[in-house]
Amino acid sequence: MSDTQLADTSTPLGQWVDELFKNIFFQPNDAHSMSVFDAYIAPDLVVRINHSLFTRDSWREATNTVRAGSLLTMDSNDEVAAWQAPGQSGAGCVAHMSHFTQRSKQDREATSARSLTLANVAIREGKRCLVELTEIAT
Repeated sequence: MSDTQLADTSTPLGQWVDELFKNIFFQPNDAHSMSVFDAYIAPDLVVRINHSLFTRDSWREATNTVRAGSLLTMDSNDEVAAWQAPGQSGAGCVAHMSHFTQRSKQDREATSARSLTLANVAIREGKRCLVELTEIAT
């Protein structure tokens, strides 16, 4: 999905969040990943992963750390539930159950992982952005 498509508020919300995460985590170009991050992650983002709390800056750093040490491959990503904000603005909340493989760049060891996410998406300056993410990661 291109930046133009990510900016399109008519794309189904679950598909938009899926593509956002694919662009940030699962494609190989680090510069593209951070460009998408900067464009579509809200400055006041709040992320909760298990018991850990992240700001936008600390989650950006954690994302870079994961990308530097691992290759991630999406195995499956299923939408569990979604809520569309009234008025067809493109905002809303969506939950996904994801299964992915994390392969160490150092020793190539692969680990299977799963993640249940709840993403809260708002419209800011005419485009969608992730404003809150809660994740149960195992």
